[in-house]
Amino acid sequence: GAVVVKDVPPHSTAVGVPARVVHTIDPATGTLQRVEQLPDPEGAMINALHTKVRELELRLNELEEEATRHNAEHHQLPRWPMPEEIFEGLENGRTYDGGPGWGI
Repeated sequence: GAVVVKDVPPHSTAVGVPARVVHTIDPATGTLQRVEQLPDPEGAMINALHTKVRELELRLNELEEEATRHNAEHHQLPRWPMPEEIFEGLENGRTYDGGPGWGI
């Protein structure tokens, strides 16, 4: 798919429009020598996605830690045995507001 508008050296690979040499091979040793680094849009996209996944994993960990702290502070399990003041209030016709979860 290259458009070659001038001579390409032997044992070279040319790409693009117009064609440009990107690497040559020494026929005696088979050694590859890069002349130009080609863009790698797929590799760049994979790297960007990998970076975003790491960022999202860190954020998720932060949110999970915050949810754990919130639950520990605001959603405690009921105290057992139940406090006597609950029953005292009920016997006298009053309500008891002992905090989250008690709503009697």
